[in-house]
Amino acid sequence: SCESASCWPSFLSSYTTEQRVVVQSPRLRIPELAMSMVIVLYSILFLQVYKLRMFGREAVYPNLSIFLNPLLVNEACEIVTEDCAEVVHDFSDLKTFPYCSKDPNLNISGCVPPYGMFARGLHTQFVSTMATRAEQVRSDFRQPWSTNRISRHYVVGAELTRVGIVHEFNTPGWHRTGMVGLLDSLEGPLCQLPCKDSDGKDCNVPRLAPGCNGSDMMLSLPWGDLVPLRVLVAAAGLSLDHLEKHVTFSAPLRFWGAGLDIDIEYSDTDYTEFWTEGDWGPTPKFVIRPRTMPGYLQQYYERRVDAILDEATLSRVVPRDDGVRITVSGHGERIDFGVSHIITSIVVALGTMKVAKLVVDSLLVRLYSVIPGWEWTSVLHTHYTSRSTPDEARFAKIFADVSDPDQRAILLEVAGRGM
Repeated sequence: SCESASCWPSFLSSYTTEQRVVVQSPRLRIPELAMSMVIVLYSILFLQVYKLRMFGREAVYPNLSIFLNPLLVNEACEIVTEDCAEVVHDFSDLKTFPYCSKDPNLNISGCVPPYGMFARGLHTQFVSTMATRAEQVRSDFRQPWSTNRISRHYVVGAELTRVGIVHEFNTPGWHRTGMVGLLDSLEGPLCQLPCKDSDGKDCNVPRLAPGCNGSDMMLSLPWGDLVPLRVLVAAAGLSLDHLEKHVTFSAPLRFWGAGLDIDIEYSDTDYTEFWTEGDWGPTPKFVIRPRTMPGYLQQYYERRVDAILDEATLSRVVPRDDGVRITVSGHGERIDFGVSHIITSIVVALGTMKVAKLVVDSLLVRLYSVIPGWEWTSVLHTHYTSRSTPDEARFAKIFADVSDPDQRAILLEVAGRGM
């Protein structure tokens, strides 16, 4: 054992070579310690521990489906809740929806209420924003149809239709309950969807993101989320009321329709949330990213419906809906706490500690050999690692540049062994 006052200088000067020979040189030992500290702080503590590199990653396989939940309308043209207990919006005053006024230039005759319920379980849905009806007649069965009249009506409140996203997983242990939902908007930062667990309690993490605009129209359930179309369209940087030009004239986007691709990313690998949100541990979440489909301004998004034929009068009505075509897809990854990956990461991290000695042996020693007054350090290292010394002329120059008696004695000892 040694006194602390004497051990500390020895610790800062004792450099051990690859041949297990201890060379008393602070110029070798201190750079080794400094680089080792950098490696420990960055490679082990920052990358492996803080950024969770020591854990593996496992793919998450979602089985997504979407459905539409049009708001119910009563006989007074009021939107009501599903149990008809509360009026959500009054459709009888069309001033609330300026686009419902007649527009002769576009042959718009007003609005029709939301209609149609759609089955759950599909990856693609269609929200009608404009209903077109073509009245056609013909003189007999052998003649082609001719169009007498075309009428167009906007679907009032189409943007209030809620898009239901059902989260199901083929990955064991993953489910929507307790998972934090975020919406990525082109118009602003991430916002947080309302979240309720199976007991109806709030499961939001307030520090993750502020609440989304329009959260009052959203509904989160243990199996999925209901998000208004207007929120998704706005997040994609669109507006159904924005004028878009096709070929020769401009009309609101609800006239042409649009394509909306919803990409959902699932993860619990965010290291900042792992260490800062609530108790330490992974925070399962998903991010909804609505984006426009490529080339949506160059095409119509329409859905054709079977014609209504009246054989007695040789007439028919051909319906067609224009609107927003919605598709959904998902992907993601989660933390894998496998022991084998943790052990491998620790071994690799500790192996990087050898980099400090490698830098000293291959770089600093060569650098010292060309710095006047420091060559003797290079001579010591070279002698104890390769048992060789410089030629007599260079050794004499190095010996003359050294003034410290102890260093000169060491050089003479080296010269006696190697020359």
